Order: sequence, then structure tokens, then C-alpha cells
Amino acid sequence: MARAQDTLDARSIALAALIGAVAFGITALLLRPDPPAEAPHTVTLRLVDAEGQGVPCRATLWRVLDGGRRTIDVDSSQLCGPNGRLRWRDRDPGAWRVMAATPGFVMFDEVVTLPAGGVVDLGMVTLAPGGVVHGVITEDGEPLPGVQVRTSSGQRTVSAGGGAYDFKGVPVGPLKVRAARGHSGGGGTVDVVAGEVATLDIALTPVAPRGLLGIELVGGPQGVVIGRVVPGSPASGALEPGDLLVAVDGQPVSDDAAARRLLSGAPGAPVRLTVRRGGDTLELELVRVSDRAL
Repeated sequence: MARAQDTLDARSIALAALIGAVAFGITALLLRPDPPAEAPHTVTLRLVDAEGQGVPCRATLWRVLDGGRRTIDVDSSQLCGPNGRLRWRDRDPGAWRVMAATPGFVMFDEVVTLPAGGVVDLGMVTLAPGGVVHGVITEDGEPLPGVQVRTSSGQRTVSAGGGAYDFKGVPVGPLKVRAARGHSGGGGTVDVVAGEVATLDIALTPVAPRGLLGIELVGGPQGVVIGRVVPGSPASGALEPGDLLVAVDGQPVSDDAAARRLLSGAPGAPVRLTVRRGGDTLELELVRVSDRAL
């Protein structure tokens, strides 16, 4: 009888200890503080694949200047954490460009605005599978290094020794590739497949001169504005920075892409411009010159 009582007491003690442990665990869970919030002036995101798994990468945060026309690296290159997490702290308010590359995926490239005292959390970003484009640049049958090569997806590179060039992390689908050096150029279109290498060799040929006015355009909410006038160009003395371009040859200008298309033409060809300067509307006729003269 005493032995049975001892056994019962031992079980009671064990049960009480178990209940106490469970109660302590629940109390600790309820009292656990929330994860600390991100510090101000932080940009963060997590890169994952289609299954939600973090991916390794190398990323850089670029400072965006001059309304997006220029970016600078501010010693902010880093590797993703094991779960694909990226975090930049103590950044100045303003526009920043986030670029991250990982083998086999399309490069992540996005411009964000960091508010004063705020945080930009892009959350979980799923990377799309990408392919590789490889080729050789030649001119008159000879491999040509040092040639500028660019794609319709915005990637740029320079051909290396032997004229070879490579683009990695290219979006899947048709891709235009263009190469140019001096007064020669060439290009083509290649179909990119995820995880595969597409080949596009490019032979440079002489390019006909283009007619230019010597202006730089800037698109904005107010319309297309003259941003810069090249000294000694046809536009010099006629146009001024800040002039609003209203029409080209009588056709209204909707955006800077449309303006460039309307302004293109052969050297020696005249073009009529309608511009607004202050409260005045001006009608001007200029003659394009060869891009090789500017």
C-alpha cells in the first residue's frame, strides 16, 4: 500500500512539473517582445525563387542623381544572407536604385524613394528564371574587342579579347542586341530560353550618318523640355534650356520618345519646331547636321 502511494505521489509530482513547464512556456510566449522595427533610413528586401526559397546574390544600392539621369555607387555592395535577405542602413533620404544579380535568374533592378526618417521594405521579391546570351563581335571578318554592346532589356557590356561578349540573367523571350563602335554598328534578335545559352554573333558594318540638332530632351509632367543645347550646333542661339517643345513639323509632341522619333532625319534636312518660352510661342526652322560634326 505504501509503495502504491509512493508511485501515485511521484506521478503527481511529474504531472505538476509538466503543467508548470507548459504554463511557463505559454507565459514566455505571451510576454515575448515583438521583433524590433527596422531602423529609420533603411532599405530592405528578400529575394526568393518560385518556391519561396532564399537565393544567393550580390547586390548594390546606387544613389540616383540628376532626376534619374545618373547613379553613383556609395560603397554599398553586399551579398545576400542565407535566406536571400538584403538590408542597407543609415542611407540618406531620396531616390535609390537597387540592383541584385544571381546566377540563373533575371537581374532585379528597381528605383525606390526613401523618405526622411522612413523605411523602404520591398518585402519578398520572386526572381524570374533567366538565360544567357553569348556571341562574338567582328568587323571585316576579324574579332573586335572593346565594342559597346547593349540589349533591349537595358543590359550593357563591352566585348572582350577575341570579340566575345556575354549577358547573364537575361529575360526569357525575344531579345534585341545591338553593338556599335565609331561609325560602324550591327545587331540582331535572339530567342532566350530559361537556363540555356543563346548565341548571336554580330558583324559590324558602316552606319549612315544621322542628322541632329544638338539638343538633349528631358521628359516630365509639364511635357518635353530642352535640357541642354550643344554649343556650335544648329540649336545654339535658337533654343534655350527650359524651352518647352510643343510640336515638330506640326505634329504635337506627347513624350520624349515621340519627340526623338520626330526629330530624327538625314543631315541637311530642315525641321520646324514649335516651342514655348515663358508666355511666348515660337516657330523655328533648323537644319540638321551630321552626328559626326557634333
